[in-house]
Amino acid sequence: MNVDNDENGLIELTDTLVKRREPDAVAWTDMFSLATANEGDYEDVHGVEGGSRGFTIFNRRGDVQFESYESFEHALVRTGHYNEGRSENKGVEPEAVEYARFGRDRLLFTGSERSNAIGVYALRDWRDPKLLQVLPTGIGPEGLKAIPERNLLVASTETDVFDAGIPTMINIYERQRNGSNYPQIASADDANGLPIPWVALSDLVGDPNDADILYAVSDSFLARGFVYTINVSRRPALIVDRLEVATDEALDLEGIAVGPDGALWLGSEGNTGSRENLVLKIDPVSGSPIPVNASEADGIVELPAGLVDERRGNGIEGIAVTGEAGSEILYVTIQRAWPDEGDTDKVNTKIGRYEVATGEWTFVHYPLEAEGDGDWIGLSGITAMPNGKFWVIERDKGWGDGVQKNKDKGETGFTAELKAIYEVDLANAEFAPCVEDQPLPGIGKTLVKDLTATIAENSIWTAEKLEGFAVSADHKLYAVTDNDGVDDAPGETVFLRLGDLATFGDD
Repeated sequence: MNVDNDENGLIELTDTLVKRREPDAVAWTDMFSLATANEGDYEDVHGVEGGSRGFTIFNRRGDVQFESYESFEHALVRTGHYNEGRSENKGVEPEAVEYARFGRDRLLFTGSERSNAIGVYALRDWRDPKLLQVLPTGIGPEGLKAIPERNLLVASTETDVFDAGIPTMINIYERQRNGSNYPQIASADDANGLPIPWVALSDLVGDPNDADILYAVSDSFLARGFVYTINVSRRPALIVDRLEVATDEALDLEGIAVGPDGALWLGSEGNTGSRENLVLKIDPVSGSPIPVNASEADGIVELPAGLVDERRGNGIEGIAVTGEAGSEILYVTIQRAWPDEGDTDKVNTKIGRYEVATGEWTFVHYPLEAEGDGDWIGLSGITAMPNGKFWVIERDKGWGDGVQKNKDKGETGFTAELKAIYEVDLANAEFAPCVEDQPLPGIGKTLVKDLTATIAENSIWTAEKLEGFAVSADHKLYAVTDNDGVDDAPGETVFLRLGDLATFGDD
């Protein structure tokens, strides 16, 4: 079995399990066979460890008709649902199983408690079930009930994250003739025939020469930074390659842009401790940093020292690049107001401008929306648009519809209210160095579109983190949410195809 038994912050399907079943649920598939969901951990009296991360179908004599081995877990890796924090303890942890006949179709449903998803299998041949789709759930699906006479499947989940406003859920799915719109993004196999692992996508950017290709980055949920190549000509969109960023720097990749020479520019978010806010220029083939200019020959650019002294955890979130090779202008978004913003309400944050030719940083104040029921508001990605303007993501921290919240009782839980795209004119903005006690010039902004309702329509619980936005070479628009690595989050990734630039925002 090619599974991940090591919780090292990386999804590496290179380990083996001794096969031992620990069934946690059973379901008759007809009068001659039954299926078990096999939870995963096992240690015998001699200390031999093993387990199972899938399901088994037995005949009524107890003989195995089918064993899924690692295929169910691989399906969840492929759809971004793998919870790396459970690698040493049951993996995806199949915890529920249900069978029903929908018309002529015999369907088996297997629920993963730790990856928050259900695998739907067709039992046309009992010895070879075929995966039809993966369905997202709330956190910790425990119970499944098929209602074929109404074309429904019901899943109950046992876990909430109350402070974030994520409740326990009953998810109801209706079977559709045209299939499900999930997953909206998945991964292909690598050279070894294993699914390319991915979670927690943050920023997006279009390939300037190939309208079918986007690039994305993953944040600090994984121990290493990766760049993913996405083919959007496929449905779902398909991650076809993964490039590891070859640096020893501690990374939280939140921004990506493609330079005029084809180099990749990455923005890495720092914190108040050991991780710095960085801009990296990397080779798109090797993933190694390449020189920026004479003073940053190591391919790494830091924020000005005086600004770093005032930093907080929410730093560089997005990056955009304009100009010619050797004289590029970089723009970075700082997610939230830092202590030096100069206003007690912290309603301004910064957009930074870095000139490669001179090595100079300058900044402008960006006016954030006032906080509402979605808790704090900040910036995510920034995209250079064909008209010379820039579009930025401004979002709150809210999830879902906030039904758990009761302010009168001092309860928390934040409503998703703002996941929006705004336009700013940075080419004509006045930028200035950050000098203590001197206010920065400000800029205006124009709302392009609020995507909160669009995300809600495409997810089971409106995702908090709209983090990536891209325009392709043929002016198609795309956006993606960060699934937080399935850590205290439902784990679904919403990948939005937003249509043509020319008509976007026309409501």
